[in-house]
Amino acid sequence: MALLGAQATQDPEALYNRVCMAKLMQHVTQGFKAMPPRGLCMDCSTEDYQAINELMVSKPGR
Repeated sequence: MALLGAQATQDPEALYNRVCMAKLMQHVTQGFKAMPPRGLCMDCSTEDYQAINELMVSKPGR
């Protein structure tokens, strides 16, 4: 059971994956280093980026 709104850590890998995906989405939407915010696609939705990220993560090396 998590206390005070903390993430439950019964599954550390799932927690790590959630945190990594959240950070990736932050970098995509806000930009990171030389990457512009939203990859300069202002018409793309957060859901579009999330779907692309999930696809890339599910098929590494392709």
